[in-house]
Amino acid sequence: MAWEKLGTTSVGGAPPSTSWKELGRQTLSGSGDVMTTGTITAKDNLMILYYGDGDGDMINKLTFNDDTGNNYAYRLSDGGATDSTTTSNAFLEFATSSSSNEFSVANVVNIANQEKLVQLNHVGQNTAGAGTAPRRRELAGKWANTSNAITKVTATNSQSGSFGSGSELIVLGYDNDEADSGTNFWQELANVELSSEGDSLSSGTITAKKYYMVRVSMLDGSGNSAPTLRLGTGGSIDTGNNYAYRYARDGASDSTATSQQWVQGQVNPNTSHSNETYFISNISGQEKLIICHGANSKGGASVAPQRTEIVAKWANTAQANVIAIANDDSGNFGVGSHIQVFGAD
Repeated sequence: MAWEKLGTTSVGGAPPSTSWKELGRQTLSGSGDVMTTGTITAKDNLMILYYGDGDGDMINKLTFNDDTGNNYAYRLSDGGATDSTTTSNAFLEFATSSSSNEFSVANVVNIANQEKLVQLNHVGQNTAGAGTAPRRRELAGKWANTSNAITKVTATNSQSGSFGSGSELIVLGYDNDEADSGTNFWQELANVELSSEGDSLSSGTITAKKYYMVRVSMLDGSGNSAPTLRLGTGGSIDTGNNYAYRYARDGASDSTATSQQWVQGQVNPNTSHSNETYFISNISGQEKLIICHGANSKGGASVAPQRTEIVAKWANTAQANVIAIANDDSGNFGVGSHIQVFGAD
């Protein structure tokens, strides 16, 4: 099974540079209330990475092209609660008020003559340590501008504290017909596939990066399987009770698990195949924050698939340089099950 993604630099070679490029970034060297990309090249597709290191209370209010008029609207859910809506607003609220670390990933369709649609997933550290589950937010937003593409992204704090040193706003982009030029942001670090049924998949020791994007596909094997995520340092997986997570399955209310030995992927064991995508902030000196979306086939068109939304943290402040998926049930992952890890600083 070939899992190399067109436009990402591979451990086995260098495919065309036709995917996500870094368009703009600001990393704070001290506390501040504003982070901005400055003017960036307009691209059809944008990915926004936000990492906030709280220096007192902070909240991320995102705007585009210096537009602070009432031209934004959004729908959000915090912790799996019933959706709330905000219309004719002066910003998109990317995060709740917090004094702890937080991480957001958003995707934007950026066509000049269309309203700009935003899909956001957010995890907040909450109280430090694996004894407390992280916070979770889902947001769908729009910038009701049909004349201009986004060429500037700004995050503004309006609370009594500040974005602390190390807080970061990064915007990536590519066109639908992206030319083969430049350097892709996401670099492939590991690409591992099972040649026989087994209970574990590991990236092996990889180069530590500030951010990871991890794709996992667990194919049908013998008996039940339940994929779980673990991280580690020095090439060794952490199997201690150092993980906490919050999850929702099939739209149900959030549940939490604290002081765990792993992050549970598909929450129920199953005999069918599942796919998961993880984004991980792997900032040195901070707990590691994780966002995951998963789907489980459940077998056949007569049965609807399951979906799972998860946010998690690994209560370790060293940078992870190994990522593994282990089976927490009596069966096996099938032949062709796969983990692919991309990273970037």
